Order: sequence, then C-alpha cells, then structure tokens
Amino acid sequence: LLRDADAVAGRVSVVCPTYDGRHRLHALLYDCFDRQVGVPDKELVVFDTGGERSPFFEACDDDRVTYVYQKADLTTGEKRNRLLELATGEICANFDDDNFYCARYLEIMVAQLRAADAELVSLSQAFAIWIRSGNVDRIGGGIEGRGESFVYFKPHRVQEFGGARVGEEGAFVHGQSHHVVQDTYGYYAHTNHGKNVSSAVGGGGRLALADIPNQELATMIREHRFRFLEEGAPAIGEEDASSESDDDSESNSDD
Repeated sequence: LLRDADAVAGRVSVVCPTYDGRHRLHALLYDCFDRQVGVPDKELVVFDTGGERSPFFEACDDDRVTYVYQKADLTTGEKRNRLLELATGEICANFDDDNFYCARYLEIMVAQLRAADAELVSLSQAFAIWIRSGNVDRIGGGIEGRGESFVYFKPHRVQEFGGARVGEEGAFVHGQSHHVVQDTYGYYAHTNHGKNVSSAVGGGGRLALADIPNQELATMIREHRFRFLEEGAPAIGEEDASSESDDDSESNSDD
C-alpha cells in the first residue's frame, strides 16, 4: 500500500467526523484525546457539519486541535476522506465522539500497528456501555471492522473510505493488511445511547461497571455519562427496572 510520503514521521493524527447533534459530546472527545500518553506528537482533527459550529471547539485554545466546519452535510465516508486530507501525521487514529478512549489506548494500538507489520489495526473484542441503564457488555467480535477503532498508517489518497453514511470502512479495511487486537482490560468502550448511527453492539456477557478491570474507564464513564442524555443520567444502580428491557430491545436496532 502506498503511504503518504509527506506525512510527519512519528506524529499521530486523531481524526473525528461529527455533526451538530453531537456537540454535547465534544468535551468528551477532547478529554479522550488530551489524556493520551506515550505519543508525544499528536493532533486532533475534527470535521463538523450542520446548522451551527461547535461551541466547545470554537472556544478551544489548543494548538494541537484543527477544527473545520461546513454547513452542508456529508456522509460519514466523505467526512473521513476529508479528514485524511487534513491530517498531517504518519499514523491516523479514528476516534468517534460518542466512545471512550483511555490514556494508554493510542500507545498500545500504535505499538500493535508497528509490531504487526500491518497497515491497519482495530479491535475485535472490547466493552460496550449502555448509557441509560449503566450496564456493561463484553463485545466478542461485534466491533471487528468498524471504523471507530481503526489505527493505521496514513495512506496515499488513492486509498479512500466509501461514500456511504454507514459501512463506509468496508473497502478501506479490506484493501489493507489488517491486524486485530482484543481489549479485555478496558482501554476503550463503545457506547449504546439510542442515537447511534450504526447498530448497537454487545451481548458477549454482562457485568457491572465496577467489574471493568481498568478503573480509569469506569471513572470516565461515570464522569461523562450525563452528556449523552438531555435530562442527564441517573446514578449507576438507580435506574428503573425497565432499563434492562430497553437495552435488550436496542441491541438489534439502528438509529
């Protein structure tokens, strides 16, 4: 695969497509980026569409952040391709604004990328949090091939994401040597919040939030969970009994 010869060696570009309906989550996105360790040269590139600019990123005073806004909407794949044009790093890491990425996530995924002699790494096992109930599921394979955990060498622009709103990463991942990583510790968590663009994931075994091995992840979920709900989120363990059935019904639905 042709890599971008003009990319800055050693730099990791965290790239995220977003839209105005996700502005409540932008503080979480920045927190996930800012806390990353083990990658001394990093940047965050955000491409935003919709009726108004992100209040958070408009006020963000961080030279490592590139925020680009346009009013006209684009598909997820089109946004990802625009982000590839804007990114300057040798390695790109896809962050979704509605997921959790702990401090050592990039350090570990970049190390896996280099050690595997692959063009791209992604997660095949991880945790998923149901925002309304606070329940946690293990994901066993339901996340493999989804762009939210892709970490990859920045390609020459002939390698692009598809133009679709959902499933845009299919051709991109299949066109590269791909290595998968199982996260059983909790460096990352997918969220099921009822407004996911693609289908909810989970069902690999339920556990309590306190049982996640990485307590940094559990703490992040507790601190940021309220951002996903207009009315805020109840404390863990204080949800009504209907939340369990709500989770089960959401597990096979799309937004």
